[in-house]
Amino acid sequence: MSHISKQTSQKHYRVRTGSDEVEMLMEINGQSLPTKLTGLSMDGVGFFLSKDNALVMDVGDTVRLNFYDMLSGLKVHVVGVVKEWTEEQNTHLVDVEFSNQASLAEQLGESETWRYFNRRQNFRIHPRMSHFRRCTVVLQWRGHEASHVLHDISAGGLSIRLASKDRLQVPRDKPVKAFLELPQSREILEFTLQMVHETQAGSHRRVGFALDPVRTPFVAQVEDQLVAAVMEWQRTAIQVASDAVAPDSDQN
Repeated sequence: MSHISKQTSQKHYRVRTGSDEVEMLMEINGQSLPTKLTGLSMDGVGFFLSKDNALVMDVGDTVRLNFYDMLSGLKVHVVGVVKEWTEEQNTHLVDVEFSNQASLAEQLGESETWRYFNRRQNFRIHPRMSHFRRCTVVLQWRGHEASHVLHDISAGGLSIRLASKDRLQVPRDKPVKAFLELPQSREILEFTLQMVHETQAGSHRRVGFALDPVRTPFVAQVEDQLVAAVMEWQRTAIQVASDAVAPDSDQN
């Protein structure tokens, strides 16, 4: 397969934040529950929640989140809405969208805690090359080379969608080569990924990958190109949404 043929709902593949940097507790039903962050940005947060808590949570529920900067001691309180809620073995994988980013920004002020919420590579997008063309990425490892539909992407990683009936097994412990067609330039960007999670979401599986900085040559340049691509895809998404709601000029 030629590299020319090889090639992310809005903005959520978030960069991981270590527990030695930020901790988060979720308040629900009068309980304060520990979590394990999978990604964080100004728009929201993804995290694992143990099933041992035996809580029932639904998409659309409002939750209160408390963040603690382990270095500065700053505490930040955020209200959010559950956007995704999926089971994964002994845990739940939860994605929460913040309801009031202005309040979050006010609490952060001029603190260094900003860096955890506002890293440029946190911003993720569900991309399309055009209104009719979904974005794909070619993934390659031993015995496999194929194009896959992108679910979302950021400068820190990406995820793909696989049909539930697709029996493809993605290696967790081996590097995965990626070939991505960039918007506008149509250049093929090559980089290396590491699988980080897989979740079941209705009729499909979602497989998430993180950029492997050790195995990706000139990784800073790759991140810059991914940032530029994400912003271009965001502009396309905004334009598509604008076109969809624009009044028909012929009907006056």
